Amino acid sequence: MEDINRVTNDILEKTKKDPNLGKLLIKDWEQSKKEFYDVCKKVHETKLSDLSDKELFALFNEFRKKTLDNVTSSSIIDCFALGSDEKIAKMISVLLAGKNLNNNYPEIFSKLTAPIDPSFINEAEVSLLRIALKIEEVNNGLKKFILTHTLEESLEEIKRDKQIYALLEKHEKEYFWSKNNYVHANILDKKHFMKELREIFETGFNIAAEIKKITETPSINKEVKKKLAEHLHVSPHLKNLLTISEEFTWWQDQRKKSSYLFTHYGSMLIEEIAKRKGLTLHEIKYITPSETMLLEKCEGKISAAYKNEIKEREKDCAMFWASKEHVCVTGKELEELKKTIIETEDYSKIQEFKGLCASPGYAKGRVKIIKSATEVDKIEKGDILVAIMTRPDYVAGMKKSAAIVTEEGGITCHAAIVSRELKIPCIIGTKIATKALKDGMMVEVDATNGVVRKI
Repeated sequence: MEDINRVTNDILEKTKKDPNLGKLLIKDWEQSKKEFYDVCKKVHETKLSDLSDKELFALFNEFRKKTLDNVTSSSIIDCFALGSDEKIAKMISVLLAGKNLNNNYPEIFSKLTAPIDPSFINEAEVSLLRIALKIEEVNNGLKKFILTHTLEESLEEIKRDKQIYALLEKHEKEYFWSKNNYVHANILDKKHFMKELREIFETGFNIAAEIKKITETPSINKEVKKKLAEHLHVSPHLKNLLTISEEFTWWQDQRKKSSYLFTHYGSMLIEEIAKRKGLTLHEIKYITPSETMLLEKCEGKISAAYKNEIKEREKDCAMFWASKEHVCVTGKELEELKKTIIETEDYSKIQEFKGLCASPGYAKGRVKIIKSATEVDKIEKGDILVAIMTRPDYVAGMKKSAAIVTEEGGITCHAAIVSRELKIPCIIGTKIATKALKDGMMVEVDATNGVVRKI
């Protein structure tokens, strides 16, 4: 935290002198972003199986470099997100205390920190909703067909309408990566989006109204924020800080999008390397970056001994940066490492704990702890979603949840942004939620005051 606070304080001081700091940092990053997208396009357009080993590794190394440039040039986001939340919260609290408005803190905090730009998840959702609306407007018979036939039959039927099918193809091309995560590439095809279209029709909500709500929310947030800041006479420094927070929220979303594209195109590259070395895509994910470079010098398949080492890593391992290179440990060495880094304190007897209000409100429900996207399906309507942090592939579960509680994250994090869009209570940064709670427990979430209580 020492480094995080140092970087945050440095940003805060610089914003006093230059309110355009956020815009300048983003402008510097744009070139790295462009070069990353260019190399993604190159991978997409290349038939990897036709490349020689030398050509394949040259492309892999180029992709790796552009990815690192893209990520490192935007790494300041993390320091600011983790270090600025409490400072912004405190400044707003002091401002309201001076005006005897303490009781309005949660609502005002939420409005002043609300996002003013659409996320890539918003854009993907609106794109599909517009296809659904088009079907309702010009081919309602197709809607009835989709509701009463299999996905395969519906996909064949939709091909008869060239205009609608072209829209579906465009959507697939633009958002096939949108349910990726930082490890797995989940390629979404037309059949997947057909399933989502059917779910939209099954809900029966007003599609046009939903599109209007999603597309207008950012501009409404911006206008509400502007009027509220004027009404409260927010100081220039706090105003600058809130502006940088808005800019970094957009930047963070853009970086997450590029991370998901990295997962897709990176998986394509390492899968081709894996095939040539006698590994699966899953197995090659357990080797370190420096070992990947060694594979370039290795002719043919890897040794049996090395493959056995990878098998051990699959059971349990830890990978970390040690001075000059990545190190991966297993077995007894791993157990010793766990003792030094994994907290052993028992939080099970804690009846109440606190975090930061990301979206105000109150809810009661049954706890569902989500450790990965593979567990999202266990969430039922009205459950309390509890996680270390959320990601875009959690959204389906978040929409069914009565409230969201996370251990990590700040006001620019995914959980904070999505909970505000969904207008459900959310508490972030609790640090202990997944340790203090268990699946099935009944809790009340008083997000307005940032409190979680066991019932």
